[in-house]
Amino acid sequence: MPVLGFGVWRMKSTDRPGAAYQSVLWALQAGYRHIDTAKNYGNEEEVGRAMKDSGVFRRDICLVTKLSSSRDYMNARAAFLEQLTKLDVSYVDVYMLHHPAAATAAQRQEAWAQLE
Repeated sequence: MPVLGFGVWRMKSTDRPGAAYQSVLWALQAGYRHIDTAKNYGNEEEVGRAMKDSGVFRRDICLVTKLSSSRDYMNARAAFLEQLTKLDVSYVDVYMLHHPAAATAAQRQEAWAQLE
């Protein structure tokens, strides 16, 4: 996992269309190989498109995303599969439960079980 990563928080596609796409494309062209996004950031489609358009092999990019809302924890597997579709990738390198303290222990355990 690269030490230095490029994050796309505050680049929501509905608020700033194209910002995440262009930023990720430039970051990859500049040599970044760690891209950090999340469901809640609302830009996974742009991130995935930029990765594809960059010419950098997927295997050379460390892609991190997150399950953002504790409301999604009971349907973690479905949310994860939706994220893969939005990113247009077959896998992510790191998948995290974003803000796990906002969920109950039962919700965290259910999310973990669905993602194993």
